Amino acid sequence: MKPDNRRFPHAPRISPPGAAPISCAGAAMIAYLGTNPAALASGVPDASPLADSFHVMPGSTLSFGRNARCGVAIRSGQLSQVHALIVFDPALAGQVVLVDVGSRNGTWLGGQRVSVALLETGDEFELARAYRFRFEFVG
Repeated sequence: MKPDNRRFPHAPRISPPGAAPISCAGAAMIAYLGTNPAALASGVPDASPLADSFHVMPGSTLSFGRNARCGVAIRSGQLSQVHALIVFDPALAGQVVLVDVGSRNGTWLGGQRVSVALLETGDEFELARAYRFRFEFVG
């Protein structure tokens, strides 16, 4: 499902499954790593987004949650409707920020629950201690 940029002007450009990645100078990629094995063992469903990687351009925001309008939509009761955001704002000197938007089950970076954190290449984060992602700069 492609984002509707008429209603969501800051929707990210996402590579569809099996397609060549979108890239440009300064682009970033978020790779889906799967469901945390401990979460699976406790009964959390193995719900996956439609793609296994998401490319985010400078100036855009990527939303994560169970709402179908999220850029990364995962149908799971573990996630809030809009759970977290990745904000790639050129005004932040190329920094990419991970923001938990008041989710019930939290956003985790390096084993610590965070509300706002700067991301660096190779950082892995989890939503609700269940769905794992890795952040990389690609451009």
